[in-house]
Amino acid sequence: MQKGEGHPQWTGKSHGGYWGHKSFAVLLRLGMFPAYFLLVFVAAFFVIFRKKYTSGGAEYLGRLFGKKAGAVSWKMYRLVFSFGMSIIDRVAFFCGNGKIKCADGCEETIEKLISDGRGLIVLTAHVGGWQIAGSQLYKYGRGVGIIGADNEDEKISELLDGGRVVDTPKVLGDAADTFSMLPAFSLLRRGGIVAMHGDRYAGGRFAETEFLGGKVRAPLAAYVLAAKAGVPVAQISCVRESLFNYRMEVLDVFDFSPVPPSELIGAAEKCAKKFFGNLEKALRESPYQWYNFYNFWE
Repeated sequence: MQKGEGHPQWTGKSHGGYWGHKSFAVLLRLGMFPAYFLLVFVAAFFVIFRKKYTSGGAEYLGRLFGKKAGAVSWKMYRLVFSFGMSIIDRVAFFCGNGKIKCADGCEETIEKLISDGRGLIVLTAHVGGWQIAGSQLYKYGRGVGIIGADNEDEKISELLDGGRVVDTPKVLGDAADTFSMLPAFSLLRRGGIVAMHGDRYAGGRFAETEFLGGKVRAPLAAYVLAAKAGVPVAQISCVRESLFNYRMEVLDVFDFSPVPPSELIGAAEKCAKKFFGNLEKALRESPYQWYNFYNFWE
């Protein structure tokens, strides 16, 4: 994705810096509320003094609500604060903090989809607690992997992983790397589960589709991979319903295999467009839980 004027390119990295993350990690040892209290000021700092890192969110909010949202505004503050909460909750959850709960409303659907021994692609977006949702996939007794960007600073990654007691799926590779699909394909053919994001275009084939009143590039990799591996795709969402409480649910299921090679791209495009239609409906119910801060409609 090229950089738009006034907006940074999406890199998969956070912008809090090592000492910023370290401060939250220390406060979390005292409890959730001290970390949330610090976030009150950190969120304000980013909204006021780091607008280049957050201004893409203002465009999203303007499109969602149908009214321009300023880069420095209450709506923008709510979005950044919500993002900060998701990071704190994620760290607390993976460090074994019992306060963070995740109700799994996907279990019945997923068990049915994999009951015939096939693998499954779980397709998510950068919404709510998507990392927390990934940990829930181990319950099905299958191998689990992730295709996605893993570009975080090494020191920050070590800090975040230092107290981890809850397993997360192994990163198989980057969606922008075609060769990353090979281990994912192998895992799927063995009946495993592969989690991917459907709301980030990182290169390759795409479908141009409508999203919140503008044209965006919808990546096709997940659907093509599913068709070639002969597995279904479950679009899920994991949102924060209340303080400390998240809920996973299935938004849609795409199962178009087998499909003739001549019809593969057309079938994938239909799925990609429907994905964004489902995402838009979900965001209207949880408007401050899509964490996009770069120029998505470039």
